[in-house]
Amino acid sequence: MLLCLYTCIGGENLDKEIYEILLKLDSKIDNMGQDISSIKGDVSGLKGDISSIKGDVSGLKGDVSSIKGDVSGLKGDVSSLKGDISSLKGDVSSLKDDVSELKGDVSTLKTDMFIVKDDIKFMKISQQEDHQILKNLEHNSNVNKAEHDKMMNDIAYIKSDLASLRKDLSTVEIVTANNYADIAKLKAVK
Repeated sequence: MLLCLYTCIGGENLDKEIYEILLKLDSKIDNMGQDISSIKGDVSGLKGDISSIKGDVSGLKGDVSSIKGDVSGLKGDVSSLKGDISSLKGDVSSLKDDVSELKGDVSTLKTDMFIVKDDIKFMKISQQEDHQILKNLEHNSNVNKAEHDKMMNDIAYIKSDLASLRKDLSTVEIVTANNYADIAKLKAVK
């Protein structure tokens, strides 16, 4: 884009430094476009990861609900066993073995619940880290936009300077033309 501007305003008459500045600005604008596209791709990937994590959390919630149902079933069994103990005192030793077995199952369930809780804590930490990464990416995007806006302001300033140079060049051409006319008059007077 800037190279087209250069050739359109008479590239041969411009200072070589301005041409090099325009080349560098053109390259930086292209690089910023590529960087922004890359950041957009990364943000889209992170959104997919977060959606996957949300799905995993929903699955864990279902598992926890299932475990709660199982625990409720076990509680019902324990209540039934208590009724049987009161009606069948002769089977006390057998029931004690069953109760101890149930206690072991409940203990196993408690252990499993602690593991699930630890997994949920890990997932929350991971989600917080992902959120922080997203915040950092958003900040980087804002920084890139600010730099892009600054470059656009610089380009506008350069355009203004080029317009001023054109006016000065036109003035020099007019003065030169007047000088040629004055020289011709002086030659004619001789």
